[in-house]
Amino acid sequence: MSDSKIKIKIDKLLQWIELSRSNLKHNVSLIKSFTKKGTEIAALLKANAYGHGIKEMAKLYYSEGIVLLMVHSLEEALILKTLKLKVRIIIIGPLSSSGVETALKNNFEITVYQIDTLKLCKNLQKNIKKPCKIHLKIETGTQRQGLNIQDIPLFIKKLKSVENLKLMGLSSHFANVEDTSDTEYYQKQLHLFKQANNQFVKAGIKFKSLHFACSAAVFLYPETHFNIIRPGISMYGYYSSPQLKEIFNHKNTLKPVLSWKTRISQIKVVSKNEGIGYGLTFKTSRKSRIAVLPIGYYDGYDRGLSNSGICLLHGKRAVVRGRVCMNMIMIDVTDIKQAKVGDVVTLIGSSGKETVTADDLATLTNTISYEVLARLNLLIPKIVV
Repeated sequence: MSDSKIKIKIDKLLQWIELSRSNLKHNVSLIKSFTKKGTEIAALLKANAYGHGIKEMAKLYYSEGIVLLMVHSLEEALILKTLKLKVRIIIIGPLSSSGVETALKNNFEITVYQIDTLKLCKNLQKNIKKPCKIHLKIETGTQRQGLNIQDIPLFIKKLKSVENLKLMGLSSHFANVEDTSDTEYYQKQLHLFKQANNQFVKAGIKFKSLHFACSAAVFLYPETHFNIIRPGISMYGYYSSPQLKEIFNHKNTLKPVLSWKTRISQIKVVSKNEGIGYGLTFKTSRKSRIAVLPIGYYDGYDRGLSNSGICLLHGKRAVVRGRVCMNMIMIDVTDIKQAKVGDVVTLIGSSGKETVTADDLATLTNTISYEVLARLNLLIPKIVV
């Protein structure tokens, strides 16, 4: 899309998300520099691609040569299929029995962690002539989804009874790998994963790939890379913990892919000692210029940012005044004299020398960048720049 077409489209919008192609390219290149040769990168597109837009990001990843796409749900996988990209689609979340059938019919790879799913695959083979492509997930200590180590012998027995089965991957998930001050639990999980794989190897069963490494493991522990890595949040330009950011940010800076912007829809002059917003939780200490923005908690701007959120306008910082509403917020632009209706306000991103990141908003609301990004309303228009 040309710059002129982008400008025309943005000029018609009250809010939008910009996706930086160059920043994604930078992040992918940086992650590759940490990855051993022969290891494939899988792009995580769950939760609407961490709030960035599943369709838009799938196309961007594909343009970077990434053809292994992971989603949480069947619904997400079906969305990707409409793009008709030459990619592998892996569903890493749970599936209903009908969901397993639909996944097999569409040639999706599925994550298995229960013997009952193998039984279902076996029964479905009577009517579906396509191979059942599975990734077996092992429980190593997160206590989330996964096959317990002690159940592996019975699983192996059932595995050998299912025909037309393709063993695409053996996987697990780290619980605390971001904590660089204590590696004991990470080492325990990795040991259990290798132990599980050895049980399959001794039984004459070999998986096409092993995958365990999340963003933190990619940067910290090359021994976890195996055949596939799953760098989630780092692909989008964020470190998965403050410790990781402190270690790497000074020389290997990730660049956020997403910027979120809106426009001033109204400016009003408010007298001193006037309350603003629901509950009158803020009162002006001087005659003030208050700008109304057409976004709110429905759009993903957390209500916890009431009276504390920071926005950027003409390269300057403006503070949210009053409570965040469902579809609107108010900001103080008294000291930004040139502010006018229609001006672009940056909610996440940069303006001049100032920057507000998802990490900044997460700190203000006592959460993490993942949640700030994933909760962005999927209806917000996305534009690749």
